[in-house]
Amino acid sequence: MKKVVWTLGHFPFIMGGRVWQEVGIEVEIGEIFNLGSGYSGFVVTAPNGTTFVAELESGAFVGPTIGEVMYDIKHADVDTMKQQVSEAVENSKRVRVLQEDDFWGLLHCKNNI
Repeated sequence: MKKVVWTLGHFPFIMGGRVWQEVGIEVEIGEIFNLGSGYSGFVVTAPNGTTFVAELESGAFVGPTIGEVMYDIKHADVDTMKQQVSEAVENSKRVRVLQEDDFWGLLHCKNNI
């Protein structure tokens, strides 16, 4: 199964526009992990080996590792998380899907070979 994963990318010098924009790529979903408090996610690995955890419903990157995201969820305010995921789902509707090389370049995660 494929899903668009995303984060905010910085695009300076956009006249009259938003310099932070939702950008993403389509990836194949691997193993799905229970992150706690009813949330699920999966790991996306960049060409240079950097990992990102995408929250399953929104596709938003929420942290670097499953363990760190689980820790954050365990210690987070439930109402705040619900609001953030709800906003991420809405924001995901604005994602501009990029070519993989462009996306990973924005995140400084291209393969360095």
